[in-house]
Amino acid sequence: MVRFIKTFIYHHSIDLLTDKERKINVIFQIIIVTFFYIFLSTIMTFKQNYEFFIPIFVIGISFCIPEFIFKIFLKKIDKYYNVYDKIRPDKFSFDGYALENLIRGISVSSSFLIFFIAIKATLPGFCVAFSMIYTVTFIFLRRKKYWEMFEPRFEEDPDPVKLRKFINILSGEGGVICGCASVGACFYLIANSFNGTDPIPVTTLIIVTIIAFILFSMSLCIDLWNKILPWDLTEFEITVLLQMVFVLELHYYWNG
Repeated sequence: MVRFIKTFIYHHSIDLLTDKERKINVIFQIIIVTFFYIFLSTIMTFKQNYEFFIPIFVIGISFCIPEFIFKIFLKKIDKYYNVYDKIRPDKFSFDGYALENLIRGISVSSSFLIFFIAIKATLPGFCVAFSMIYTVTFIFLRRKKYWEMFEPRFEEDPDPVKLRKFINILSGEGGVICGCASVGACFYLIANSFNGTDPIPVTTLIIVTIIAFILFSMSLCIDLWNKILPWDLTEFEITVLLQMVFVLELHYYWNG
C-alpha cells in the first residue's frame, strides 16, 4: 500500500517512476484533481461563491496540463532539453529537477490560490501563490549558478538524490516560509492599508516590501552565500541561512 501511494499518488521526483508508472500516475492525478474541484464546488456553494466555479475549474485544469504533458512526453522533451543526467542516465540532471520543480510549483500554487478563492480568502491565496511561483521561477532561472556550486562534489559523488533534496529544501523553505512570511505578509498589509483596516502608512509598507523582496531574493542566492560563508551550503542546513534572513525581514517589517 505504501509503495502504491509513493508510486502513483505522491512522488518526490518523476525520475523515480517508469514510463508505465508515469502514465498511470497521470490518470490518478486527473482523478484527484477532478475530486478536488468537486470538493471546491461544495465549499463555494456553501460560501455562495459558486458562480466562479466553472472559470476557476478551467483555469485550474489549465495549470495542471503542463505537468501532465511533462510526465507523458518526458522522453521526447529530453531530446530538446537536458532532463536526464549524463552520468546517471536513469536520473534527472540538475536542469531536469529545476524544470520539474517549476512545473510542479505552478500547478501546486494555482491549486492553493483557487482553494483560497473558493473560501473567499483571495488575498492570502495570492500571497502564498506568489511566493511559491517566484521561488520556483527564481531557482529555474539561476539553475546554472546552483549547478556550478554542486558540480565539483557531484563528479566525486554522483548522487542525484542530493540534487533533488537541495532544490526541494530551497524551494520549500524559501518559498513557503520565507516568502509568505515576508513579501506575502507585506502584500497583505498593503491591501489592508488601502482598505483602511491597517494603521501603517502605505508608503512605509511599500518601502518595507521592497526591502523584504530584496532580502527574500538574497536568501535564494545560495551560490553567492556559499562563496562568502565558511561552510559548504550543499551540505550545510540551508534553513539556517533562510531563518537568518527571515529574522532580518521581520526586523525591517516591525520597525517600518
